[in-house]
Amino acid sequence: MDVSIPIRCTARSERGGHELPEPVAVGVPFPRGMLEEQHLDALVLVDHADAIVEADLTALARWPDGSVRWASCEWIDHGYSSDTLTLRSRTEEDPRSPGAECAALRPELADAGSIIDLVGGGHDAAASAVSMALEFKEYRQAIPCRTLFTDWCETHSGSLRKTYVASGQPQLDDGELHVRVELNVYPSAALVRIRTEITNPSPAAHPGGIWVLGDAGSKTITAANLRFLLGRDDVSRSRCLVDETWYEGASTEVYQESSAGAVWDSPNHLNRHGANVVRYSGAKLRVDDADVRTLGRVSPLGQSVGGSYTVSVAPVNFWQTFPKALRVSPDRLTIGLLPEEWDDAHELQGGERFAHEAVVHISPSLDDKVPNRASWVASPSVFHVDTDWLIASQAIAHFGAPRLDADHAEFVNAVMDGPESFFNKRERIDEYGWRNFGDINADHEAAYHEGDEPFISHYNNQYDPLGSFALCFLRTGDARWFRQMDELAAHVATVDRYHTKRDKWAYNGGMFWHTTHYEAAGLSTHRTYPAADGVIGGGPSSEHLYTHGLLLHHYLTGRAYSAEAVKESGDFVIDADDGAKTPFRFVDRGPTGLVSCSGNMDYHGPGRGPGNAIDALLNAFELTAERRYLDKAEELIRRCIHPDDDVHELNLGDVETRWFYMVFLKALLKFMDVKLSLDERDMMFHYARASLLLYLSWAVEHEYPYLDKPDILDFPNETWAAQEMRKADVFELAALHAPEDLARKFKERAKFFHRASIDGLNAFGETKFRARPLVLLLSFGWAHVGLRNAGVVPVSHSSEETNDFKWPPMSRFVRQKRRAMKRAAIIAAAGGLVFDAGLVSLLFG
Repeated sequence: MDVSIPIRCTARSERGGHELPEPVAVGVPFPRGMLEEQHLDALVLVDHADAIVEADLTALARWPDGSVRWASCEWIDHGYSSDTLTLRSRTEEDPRSPGAECAALRPELADAGSIIDLVGGGHDAAASAVSMALEFKEYRQAIPCRTLFTDWCETHSGSLRKTYVASGQPQLDDGELHVRVELNVYPSAALVRIRTEITNPSPAAHPGGIWVLGDAGSKTITAANLRFLLGRDDVSRSRCLVDETWYEGASTEVYQESSAGAVWDSPNHLNRHGANVVRYSGAKLRVDDADVRTLGRVSPLGQSVGGSYTVSVAPVNFWQTFPKALRVSPDRLTIGLLPEEWDDAHELQGGERFAHEAVVHISPSLDDKVPNRASWVASPSVFHVDTDWLIASQAIAHFGAPRLDADHAEFVNAVMDGPESFFNKRERIDEYGWRNFGDINADHEAAYHEGDEPFISHYNNQYDPLGSFALCFLRTGDARWFRQMDELAAHVATVDRYHTKRDKWAYNGGMFWHTTHYEAAGLSTHRTYPAADGVIGGGPSSEHLYTHGLLLHHYLTGRAYSAEAVKESGDFVIDADDGAKTPFRFVDRGPTGLVSCSGNMDYHGPGRGPGNAIDALLNAFELTAERRYLDKAEELIRRCIHPDDDVHELNLGDVETRWFYMVFLKALLKFMDVKLSLDERDMMFHYARASLLLYLSWAVEHEYPYLDKPDILDFPNETWAAQEMRKADVFELAALHAPEDLARKFKERAKFFHRASIDGLNAFGETKFRARPLVLLLSFGWAHVGLRNAGVVPVSHSSEETNDFKWPPMSRFVRQKRRAMKRAAIIAAAGGLVFDAGLVSLLFG
């Protein structure tokens, strides 16, 4: 094996003085069959001078033959003079590194599990222990309580990094919260990256399907503080670095009240009473209990210097996820995760999760290189694998380099540059604060809004912009795409998922939608359904279950929370369709149909619900190789589509109620890619192919640009023009699986709809740059680029090959509730009882 993979730096953290060590991770793809997991140590990372850089390589995903598909390459970056490193094959001359001595810095549970000791850092263990505790104050209670950690495990062990996870509960008097702390320890750098998650496991009450602050399932607290208690070594001084200036005193505090943006007091920050409790713009600095300065957007570093060691603490995304506090005193460093300085209680809604990250460093005080900067925490270095290598690896199906037409590129570039960039859109509604940061301003929903205040609407991850950000980063190396991806991934995986198992299985573990169309979010924050006239409630469902971007984020960063979200979304699909988990199980235990309906509960044909459910299952299968996910995808395909369907009877020409069948066909194409990668050209592969060709043969003759008939649309806006790009992708990809004459027609229609989308959007002037059309053009329209540049060739099939299979019989699916009520009526009739359908529905949901 002869491997040489360039890894390029696309953004370097600003350096000066003595920096905290910076851990870096980059996802590296490999062609099928090239590298076995047990041979990862056959590769070494080298700098511009071919000197070996100590690195960890960890497999993240595998090809069907078991070889490595994606691996995470991690190292500590020290600002190499070259912007390119190389991952290459190890030679006989390369020295074998003994690796770091992991005992040099290790966490240990102590004090009956109420604290975690960070011991070592190359110093005397007894003197250098730093104890970490997570303390809570309940609402209107003065005495804080500590978290009792009852579960402790090591989840990763490498030469560079070890990962430990502690789970437990704070000893609250009223209700419960779950806490999970992940410690990524870099012993050779004496560095720990800590992720703290606080979850309210109770279900929301969501009466009438309305999800708002102040719900009966919410938990309120006064404060949550992450405290680092210093060891027995005498502390000579404590200080705080803010805006390049050190402040010292007996106590120093930086408190971030708001974003300090132009609309810092936006209605985006209402509390459960509908009041905006944000009091002032920016942050305040206090030294020895006296106000020193009013600040804007800050990223502080706290430090306690002892006789033999120094402890530095740097919160991540400090101002972006306000309110936040950093307090420094002689014996402790404290991060106010949910600080008591906030002029209100902190509310965690039922099933809601809060997460925060911080960096802790322990260094010898006698060393003249005690870190005095942490600039990378605010602006990390970004590396990416060489694009040509990625294309050659085929680790991402149909991936190609960016060679867009100039008019399509205009829309893609607008996401990053110019007045309509997503960064600028964020500022317009102040999409900041721990619950909002990373989300996208759904400005297209403000089209019918009048008034001076910002119209608040949250986009969440509709049409998976997260995945598009990842792919654009890989195509261009532009770190801004990485930043958008990383911020949105953290938001989607943490805030936009329903973290409970105590509600109905139709909702447990699901993802929340964008805010209801054309309604202000109000008190619903991100939770889809506000309390407003005409809003028909609901909850998480498969219709907006987008996980491919989370999968890519895991590949590119190695972050565990993205992988967890992908797997649990696959579980959500299986659980929500499990009739044994509903009250109807006493009458009927068959599938619920909740993940195969689209638009209404009784339509189980090709649509958005099953399309996104299948996509989520395929992503979970790629990540885990667990066959149950693929089996469930096959079940949904058989339920919703058939090669002998009478397409005309499905009324696909009714655009408002059936446009989403193209979402299903896109998922069907992905399913076929997976089956080919498994070398399974079996009945289900040909079933999917025959169904695909049937529906697209109809579409060749009947699909037209939606805006050609504006009178049949409820809102004939720019989104319909952008949706044409989805058709272009489906036709282009389907041509790979079609006979030559049909493939030619598909390619012609792909070109037609690609052009129709661009021309249709340009007719809208300024509104063409609203969030939803930009996301659609960011997410679709790349297929012809990928196929042209990735060396993909059509898959050969013959009609005889397809005719070798006998399709399972057609049957119309009926959802569980209808089946159960029909059976209940039959049972009642047999027993001479009076059947009341309304009563049965009330009793069984």
